[in-house]
Amino acid sequence: MNDYQLLSLKKPRLDTLTDYLVQVLLPRFDVVLSYDLGAGIRVERGKEIFGEWSDGDTPLGPLTAVRYLNRYLVFARNLRAVGAEKIPQVALIIKGAYLVCPALPNAPCGRGSN
Repeated sequence: MNDYQLLSLKKPRLDTLTDYLVQVLLPRFDVVLSYDLGAGIRVERGKEIFGEWSDGDTPLGPLTAVRYLNRYLVFARNLRAVGAEKIPQVALIIKGAYLVCPALPNAPCGRGSN
């Protein structure tokens, strides 16, 4: 994830793949969250919006982090269901997803599961 990409914005420059994803591919999202096994959950965009829901103490372990992120996504979905005026558009970037959820036949999230 630390490879550099050419960001084709107003002034082209080299930046990280995460910056490319956030700035070029995900510009319409109000909140962009990333998860990394070593660093945990990081708010790439929308710190103020996410901060209204989160107390700032995010989990580091994969299972608790995925559950935490799931609760936030359910919260955002519920805002839409009750007709709230301010509904954040949320994107997630899972860095090293193959380490968080390996494609193993017997893994709960692998190819062999139903």
